Amino acid sequence: MNLKFINNKFPSHYIVLSVVIILNGCIENEIPIQPHASGENKISQVILGSDYGTQVYYSLTSNSAVKSNEITDWDIAFNVNENNLNAVLNSGRIVTLAHT
Repeated sequence: MNLKFINNKFPSHYIVLSVVIILNGCIENEIPIQPHASGENKISQVILGSDYGTQVYYSLTSNSAVKSNEITDWDIAFNVNENNLNAVLNSGRIVTLAHT
C-alpha cells in the first residue's frame, strides 16, 4: 500500500479515522440495560384514500378520528386568541409563507 504524504506528514484525516476506529466498540464489562415492560398496545386504522387525498385529525385521547377533509380544501388557516396569532400551512399543498 503506497500512501502519498505531503511534506512527509501523516494526513490528519487518517489520524481521525484511526482514533474513531480505536474508540468505537463495545466495552467488555458493559452493564446491559433491561428492556421496559410492554404496556397495552392499541392499534387503529384510518382511511386516507387511494391517493392519500384525505387529511385525518386523530385524537389519541379518544382513540378515534375527530375530523377529516380533502387535502385540497384549504391552503392556510389562522388561529387567533388573546395571547397568540398563529398561521398554519397545509403541508400537503406545498404552501409557503413569507413575512413581508
